Amino acid sequence: MIFIICEKTLYTMIIILIYNNKEVIIMVDKNEIIKVAGWVLVSSYRNRVLIALGGKLKTPSTLARESGIKINHISRVLKELKEKKLVVCINEEAHKGRLYKMTEFGQQVLQETKRIRDL
Repeated sequence: MIFIICEKTLYTMIIILIYNNKEVIIMVDKNEIIKVAGWVLVSSYRNRVLIALGGKLKTPSTLARESGIKINHISRVLKELKEKKLVVCINEEAHKGRLYKMTEFGQQVLQETKRIRDL
């Protein structure tokens, strides 16, 4: 099954193909990465969740424990990160034990947040 997610912004268009739970980003403008990195950095919760997620599959409860953020906030942050295409839930149909992973775009944004913090 193939899903195509398009998001048109002022600076660029991001096209993400998802095939068998694997994604391929077709085009991402550096300005968009910087813009979203800034959005992540203005929220310590978003930043901490992305760092805790890293490149691994994790449940919301694991993210809560590792980041020190309460579970109700984790759910809200994951929703925000999904809307920005930074994370995906690989078993959306599950009511318990949902697994989240960072997208390729999310990894690029996380690298940019680290670069900005190190300035």
